[in-house]
Amino acid sequence: MNVTPKAVLEVRINGFLNVNACINDKSTSILVGHDCSQINLYMAIDTIIDSNQHMVIHIVTGPLMLNEIKQATVRLYSDPHFQATMNILVDLRNGTVRNLSQRDIEEFVIMNVQMEQQRGAGHTAIVTARDIDFGIARQLQAMLDNTPRKLGVFRDYQLAVDWLCNNPIP
Repeated sequence: MNVTPKAVLEVRINGFLNVNACINDKSTSILVGHDCSQINLYMAIDTIIDSNQHMVIHIVTGPLMLNEIKQATVRLYSDPHFQATMNILVDLRNGTVRNLSQRDIEEFVIMNVQMEQQRGAGHTAIVTARDIDFGIARQLQAMLDNTPRKLGVFRDYQLAVDWLCNNPIP
């Protein structure tokens, strides 16, 4: 049965339709995407491979989702400029991991453990500006404590870069 909504709210970000909220007498539906059937809340993970510094920089904008982490990882590992022992800097200052569930975090940890041989030893630094993201990143740090790649969590970007540059790869 089709019901004509009493109100429709559209949220546009940078000109793209991101959310439709349809409200009628009996319910409120939040429908996401251009055709209201698929999620269209994309965030960006921009990746820079700096061969001179032997470093990968992931710049995250918006809410980070597990599938986006997986896609960025696949893109990184298939890049011919990537070397497994490169240090990695994840800049979350304009992004957030608050939408990751405990199951997502556990799956991410399993994925990291499985990829240890591909990734090699090295260091990963996460820089974040918000308490919630800092706490989640510290939880991740504790869960990955026994892996060859060392993880540091920072609130200051320069401290993270210094930590990456001044710690020899094990």
